[in-house]
Amino acid sequence: MYKILTITQAIFIISCSSGNYYTTNDKVQRSPRKRYYNSAGKEEAKKFKTTEPKKIISKTEFYAMTSFYGKKFQGKPTASGELYNMYHFTCAHKKLPFGTKLQVTNETSKKTVIVKVNDRGPFVKGRDLDLSYAAAKKIGLIPYGVKRLRVKIIK
Repeated sequence: MYKILTITQAIFIISCSSGNYYTTNDKVQRSPRKRYYNSAGKEEAKKFKTTEPKKIISKTEFYAMTSFYGKKFQGKPTASGELYNMYHFTCAHKKLPFGTKLQVTNETSKKTVIVKVNDRGPFVKGRDLDLSYAAAKKIGLIPYGVKRLRVKIIK
């Protein structure tokens, strides 16, 4: 019984060790990870970084990484207490007060929509604004999923 227990423990210890370490000059180093890049994607990323507009234009205008949300949240309560309706022109922002009206412009298609902040979010790193499905469809955001759009606070 003792032999079986010892063998089982040895197998367990061996199986928990990782094979991506190697030694050089008595130092243990982590093996380098391979990174795969699409060369076209790399070029697009460079273009985006160089032509990216300033994030803040003025106190009432800024650029925001914008996405949209729809069916999954339909009929559920928003942070403001309203029920989410994907066919209304609403949005989610992390800090702007509820009821704030925003004019969101897609500078590529020259389309504009006015939305009301009624929710908090988005909770994805790097995103600033979540539009309802109807608002995203009106300005042509649906095919992109996420896009940098111009936002103006309307008083």
